[in-house]
Amino acid sequence: MSFKEELKTKIPGNIQQTPEFSIILKLIDNEDIKSAKGLETYCNNEIEKCSAELKVLGAAGSTSNRKRVKVAEHIGFCKLITERILKYL
Repeated sequence: MSFKEELKTKIPGNIQQTPEFSIILKLIDNEDIKSAKGLETYCNNEIEKCSAELKVLGAAGSTSNRKRVKVAEHIGFCKLITERILKYL
């Protein structure tokens, strides 16, 4: 059974119907993630990388607000995966 199929069987239906779930499935395809541990590692690495980038953008001043918002949204998305999805796997 592929990891995507495993997600579809283990994740409750109410979470599967959220718009983020289809994005997570595309992310798994694009990043070639094969397991729950791989997804957790990916999220942790992205949160770490984006946090460092946020610090750099914060020091750059107010001219980087648009970039800062995108990075913060990506951190929020990765935290959503770790809090809502990984607890079922």
